[in-house]
Amino acid sequence: MKSVELAFFVVEKTRELGRMDGCVLAKCPGWDRVKAHRYLSKLSQLGWLERVSSNGRPAYVLGRKVLGFAVDFGSL
Repeated sequence: MKSVELAFFVVEKTRELGRMDGCVLAKCPGWDRVKAHRYLSKLSQLGWLERVSSNGRPAYVLGRKVLGFAVDFGSL
């Protein structure tokens, strides 16, 4: 379950900051560049994050799956 917690941490941090990149995530306690890249890439592949470019470096914003939840819950 630790991987689920870490994935939600990444999504929540991305929401808080508006965008995320590997360098920022790697500075968080318990993270390094390899782990950050692995989680960002996988969450992007799954649609939870979307890869964009920021000054020529990869960055990530919330993806369609997260935004889909916002639409679903907004209609309640």
